[in-house]
Amino acid sequence: MFSVSGDADSDNDTPFAFISNGSIIVSDANADATLQIVDMAGHIIVSADVARNISTNGMAQGVYVLRLIKGDEVKTQRIVIE
Repeated sequence: MFSVSGDADSDNDTPFAFISNGSIIVSDANADATLQIVDMAGHIIVSADVARNISTNGMAQGVYVLRLIKGDEVKTQRIVIE
């Protein structure tokens, strides 16, 4: 089971991504943005252009951080893969 958990950067931010059918989908897809998936040890597992969906197949169960990078702006969001 895949789920999005916790808040984005602050109380005013809403989650920017969701998981559907084993793929991470960024709701604010922008060709100039990059999505990174970071494990709790700080290792970047995936770094990709957000214009495409990113598969969660093969990822171990656990908590990860999504990092959305657009120029100088960085947003983060936690996801849990169960």
